[in-house]
Amino acid sequence: MKREGFVTAPLLLWFRRDLRLSDLPMLVAALATGRPLVPVFVLDPETEAIGAAARWRLGQGLAVFCARLASEERLILRRGFAGAGRFGGRDGCRGRDVDARL
Repeated sequence: MKREGFVTAPLLLWFRRDLRLSDLPMLVAALATGRPLVPVFVLDPETEAIGAAARWRLGQGLAVFCARLASEERLILRRGFAGAGRFGGRDGCRGRDVDARL
């Protein structure tokens, strides 16, 4: 959506393994646009296959992350395949290239 030269459509912020709010470049850039933000976390099969202790830590991290979000924002949690191929983390440049096409 465009209104008076400004894009007003919400931005989807796809959080993966990095749940920082204070110094995450993606979040800083998104906030600078002034657009509404929709935070999303997808538990994909690769992440779901991690060990029990790591899953527990992820759950604790997500709970803290949700608590730190602004009161008007809610983290959307989904389980399943996040898309074609692997994204972020260990994929380096390939992940960024795929993200740019989405």
